[in-house]
Amino acid sequence: MYCCDVVPGHTRTQDVSVEGVSIPIVDDEQFKQLNALIKAKYDRVMHATLIGKFFSGEKEKYPGGEFWSGYGHMGCCMLFVIQQVVSVDGSNRSDLDYGASADQPNIEKEGCGYRILSRDWRFNQALDLQRKAETGERAWAFEDSARVAREVLSREKGTPESNIVGLKRTREMPGRHVYTWQPRGDESTYMVVISRPYALSFYAQDSSKVSWIPIAAYKVGCGSDNTVTSYRLRPKPKRRRVVRH
Repeated sequence: MYCCDVVPGHTRTQDVSVEGVSIPIVDDEQFKQLNALIKAKYDRVMHATLIGKFFSGEKEKYPGGEFWSGYGHMGCCMLFVIQQVVSVDGSNRSDLDYGASADQPNIEKEGCGYRILSRDWRFNQALDLQRKAETGERAWAFEDSARVAREVLSREKGTPESNIVGLKRTREMPGRHVYTWQPRGDESTYMVVISRPYALSFYAQDSSKVSWIPIAAYKVGCGSDNTVTSYRLRPKPKRRRVVRH
């Protein structure tokens, strides 16, 4: 919940009912395991086998076409209500990235901002890079995350990889490396996020060998660089208490 002083609870006094259909939850050890992972690891990808009921909503016409909607944020989506957790995998491999979203630049100064260099980090592109690593075309990508970052920067800057010097690894965690680079004479810096995504392990020919792939790239700058989107920092608004009678 993001507004209106509504605090989500972890218990219910009665079963969930959607469109007149009562949906009880099986509160067993598998459910408790999944629930514990969700609470303990925010913004994480998890793999589980679930039984539930699916509600499509209604077909609506939008400028981009017809879509099924009616549930979720602003009625955007369809709804799947979990009845039972059959099995759940733990996040226990140190070589994989279980994160659900990429790192973003840390912008603290007013007038500073960043521009996303590419918005096309889709799963089919990731799978294609995995296949190229498996066939030997990009076998180096199994081990060399820095070269993957240089490859991205080379393409975005239109310069040979040999010109990408001074690349720094600014963050390292299981299955994820973050690199930054500032070209000589350039006021802007570049940030590339490289990952071994957990999801790819289900599609790899050998699940123990997942390729490093790029999942985000940014150009970061302050004020004088007009090509960089500028974000103005604003004071955090005070929360208003709503009293209902």
